[in-house]
Amino acid sequence: MQQAGTYSGTLTRASLGKASNDSLQAVLRYNITHVEVDGAWQEIEPLERTVFLSFNGKAKDYSKKKLEAIGFEGKFEQDGDQQLMVIPANPTSLTCKHDTWNGETKERWDIANWGGGGGGKPADDADLMTFQALWN
Repeated sequence: MQQAGTYSGTLTRASLGKASNDSLQAVLRYNITHVEVDGAWQEIEPLERTVFLSFNGKAKDYSKKKLEAIGFEGKFEQDGDQQLMVIPANPTSLTCKHDTWNGETKERWDIANWGGGGGGKPADDADLMTFQALWN
């Protein structure tokens, strides 16, 4: 199991598939070649990992933004009997986290730096004043 952290990899295959609950998901296969250590990239022995992006419920909006962040413009190409997503093979920052399901810990890979995350609603002026008071 890889350590949790930020990695860099190049996309090798992008397709659409079905999750175990039969919902649509993007399946992105990466060749991981670097890990971020103290703000610098260090080369590692290459490894293959997969990012799964769900298009079920509210997750579809986040997944769409992640795909756009890595250059997907809604185009596909035929590869035998499968439609592959056309995405530039540029280096991509990925995160590796460890999640536990049913007592088993597994890696969970995701797109890093896709422009999301914040969530919630913006703070108002009263919130800002309360926050600033922490430093007074």
